[in-house]
Amino acid sequence: MDIAKDIPINDAVETHEEIFGASSPETKLVIMEHELMQPLSAIICYGFSGESMYKEAQNVSPELGEYFRKIVAQAQRAVTIIKRCTNQPNVVPSHANLHEIIQETLSFLDYEISEADAQIETNIRQSLYIDVDRVQIIQLLINLIRNSLDALKKTSSNIRTISIGATLISNREVQISVADTGCGISDNIVDQIFLPFVTTKSDGRGLGLAISLAIVEAHKGYLRIDNKISTGARFYFNLPGQEE
Repeated sequence: MDIAKDIPINDAVETHEEIFGASSPETKLVIMEHELMQPLSAIICYGFSGESMYKEAQNVSPELGEYFRKIVAQAQRAVTIIKRCTNQPNVVPSHANLHEIIQETLSFLDYEISEADAQIETNIRQSLYIDVDRVQIIQLLINLIRNSLDALKKTSSNIRTISIGATLISNREVQISVADTGCGISDNIVDQIFLPFVTTKSDGRGLGLAISLAIVEAHKGYLRIDNKISTGARFYFNLPGQEE
């Protein structure tokens, strides 16, 4: 089934620019949700179809079925994030095990971690729990880890490590950190790094850290950076939580 429309790409881009240029922020969100949901729905359908075909196939690598399941899971997660951003901007907290959240986040980034030839070190006690919006915190962690992966790609060092840790800093507060051995952030930009559209990447949008800051602040926390030029950066933030 061909889900593509016979519309020239340039015409489609110009049409979207005209609509966006004349629309209110609320209308833009509705348009974005509509435009993103269609391809994501198609990806989910294709993923389920591929998984069904895999189950009926013979002499096929077991990894193929896992890839189809991950495609569906990633697309469904994107749908959840889009709906949360457009329909439920507020925090929807749940009681969650921090170690499980970290492992779930890393599973979403398997391919990117492998591509960057990065080593992941975690120091998260399984007894730590946080009261957070699970979807938002996973997105926050993905943003920070991807930032570290990009930094590792720019370094010539053979040491390519991302360290993720957590510490109970009070009876009701947990501090989480993501540190890397990358190239660090230039002094010229480090004070503005959390502002929208500020980026160190040639192809970056400059929104990942701004969104991360908004997520942490929505949880009544703070997001900070320890920066060491040429030897890496460490982002850390606090969230409501406790040890059980």
